[in-house]
Amino acid sequence: MGRLPSIRLKRKARCYGSVAVLCAMLSPAVFGQQAESGVTIGDLVSRVQIPLVALSPDGRNVAYLTVKAMALENLYAVEMGIVALAPSESRISLQSYKLSSEATFEPDSGVIRRSAGQMLWNPNGEELAYTTHARRGMELRVREIATSKEKILLKGFERIEIASGQGGIEITAISPAAVDAEPQTEPEDLGLLIKDGYRFYGMLKNPKPRGKYVVENGEYIWGSRSTSMSNSGPPVYLDFPEEWTRTVPLEKATKKIEEPRPRASRGFPSPDGNWIAVVTADSDDSAASLLPRRRSEIVLNPGRANTAKSRFLLSRERFPTVDTILGWSGDGRELYYACVEPQSSLVYAVDIDGHRRLIHSDKGALSFSNPSEEISQKGDLLIAVRTTNLAPEELISIDLKTGDARKLLSPNENFGRRSLPVVRYMDIPCCEAAFYGRLYLPTGGKKGTRYPLVFTNYLSSPGFYASVGDEVPILALTTHGIAVFAMNSRDANVPSKTGQFRAEVNRVERPLKAMEWVRRKLADEGLVDPDRCGLTGLSFGAEIAMYAYWRSNAFRAVSVASGSWEPMNYALAGLSYAEFLNSRGFTSPDDSSQPTWKELSAGLNARQDLPPLLIQSSDGEEFFGSPETWFRLRRAGARVEWHEYPEEGHVKRSPSAKWWVYERNLEWFLFWLKDEENTDPSRSEQYARWREMRKTKRLIPEGGYGDGRQN
Repeated sequence: MGRLPSIRLKRKARCYGSVAVLCAMLSPAVFGQQAESGVTIGDLVSRVQIPLVALSPDGRNVAYLTVKAMALENLYAVEMGIVALAPSESRISLQSYKLSSEATFEPDSGVIRRSAGQMLWNPNGEELAYTTHARRGMELRVREIATSKEKILLKGFERIEIASGQGGIEITAISPAAVDAEPQTEPEDLGLLIKDGYRFYGMLKNPKPRGKYVVENGEYIWGSRSTSMSNSGPPVYLDFPEEWTRTVPLEKATKKIEEPRPRASRGFPSPDGNWIAVVTADSDDSAASLLPRRRSEIVLNPGRANTAKSRFLLSRERFPTVDTILGWSGDGRELYYACVEPQSSLVYAVDIDGHRRLIHSDKGALSFSNPSEEISQKGDLLIAVRTTNLAPEELISIDLKTGDARKLLSPNENFGRRSLPVVRYMDIPCCEAAFYGRLYLPTGGKKGTRYPLVFTNYLSSPGFYASVGDEVPILALTTHGIAVFAMNSRDANVPSKTGQFRAEVNRVERPLKAMEWVRRKLADEGLVDPDRCGLTGLSFGAEIAMYAYWRSNAFRAVSVASGSWEPMNYALAGLSYAEFLNSRGFTSPDDSSQPTWKELSAGLNARQDLPPLLIQSSDGEEFFGSPETWFRLRRAGARVEWHEYPEEGHVKRSPSAKWWVYERNLEWFLFWLKDEENTDPSRSEQYARWREMRKTKRLIPEGGYGDGRQN
């Protein structure tokens, strides 16, 4: 990707500002005078993330891994280091290297790949084993903390992954297989058998053309000089599609789930082994339940030598927001856990009889990538990554006795020097679900200003990650005078497991009603212009947005990451997934089922006067919903534009794709909600298309705020 263009913004053909954009190395974006000190697209993309930390068992040091996107190079800068808990000691930099997005993050969840870099402490905290990337492949190193001496245990592998083992670490090392010297009697079969579990809307990447790999397994015993490695067998193909390797037999897939089963987290054994603590989560969409319900609880299951029965440590009725088990106290008398509530994060201790005490309360969001590795062996210290609605990641320590918190690493302090919006938390007392959200209101406006408003779904937390998939540049939108409402609609996301299709409609209908309530409320307060509202979303948020797109007149422009539920999904999902759709109330498309599909399908409700729609999908999901949505909308003359990003999954991960998704969303809403354009010549074709879209006028019913419904 070359140098990104200098850009200018015009409003009604009048230019009033110029700017250079992108990354920490370039100057901040300025769209008019109001944007001079605000957060830019470059700031958002290049913020430093802290996806991995590991606290030494003695509680003296924290190893960490940070990643920073470099959009111009389309790479991530990775740094591994150690920060001491003692204030007088300095930070140690272990390694710095650059990785592609494919090598850094998983394509669907967006979590850090294990092969990007790992860290493991020995039991006394005196040695740190870690994997890193060098010029000739990955390496496994061990560092002595007291002497700073390092030894390289393995090197030259394409992939190295490590895990805790008995007395040391378990190792998996992968390298390309050498070309087979044996003469072949027939050509290699590169065909891939299509199985029932295939989901055809995703990319079926056949790994055979990449060749076979040698997989070696081994271990390293702490304190020894080297590793012991052994070949696990003949060369094999790697990274087959999950649906190919884990196919559910069709006869099992067709069996409906009569009673929903709770989903349990991994277990945390107590120090004496008597109990194993897990978080279980389930939902209820039964006919007896008037409202969708999500519930979670801590359950103590007996260990091998314990003959007692399982018990609820925290009941779902009283404490429905348990998120993360952190670990046990050193004496095994208490279990530590954390939860993120609508307005704060809380850390608790609870004993085996269910008596709990609050340890720490934080107005930001606390996250834990490796809970069992972020609490000291004595159970007296906790490490967390903290964010707020206005500031990205920082690393903190929490004293589990006093609850006091202290900053250890603050790589995003530049955000505190920007002009930031005002954030207002709002409960939404309507629509039969626990809806709430946050209004991000631009600062510096004149009294009486009514701002354009963009909604995003489906999460809203006290933290920085304010929209699912991280595709909406919230702070950049407020920089340019657009208010944003990040709504938490997760409570409505309870799909049917018993074939009740009405539950599918409720999932998106309730959030739409909640957004319309917020829109009227903020308009009545004189804060927003109800006729200049936009909507965006990814995943469940895209489902909500695509339903609102054709069902409501409240939104002037919409941007999503995928299309809506369409009859075409049934075939593209594959045989096994089609049976799953049956369990949710969807049925095989035919003339008799069309009315059912039409309750959610934008394509089946296509018409010319729908609002302008921008689709920014990944190639890993491009065929799910989007083709039929786009095809039917285009055939009906609706205003729709579709961009597809290569080598992406459910969560877009490449720095360049992230930059352009941010930028295009910003320019899209500035154009439709504020009549503003980026006048850089490179955008001329884009705005020519969008101006052409303007020629199709939308019919808005007279009276009210234009949120009447059309059938």
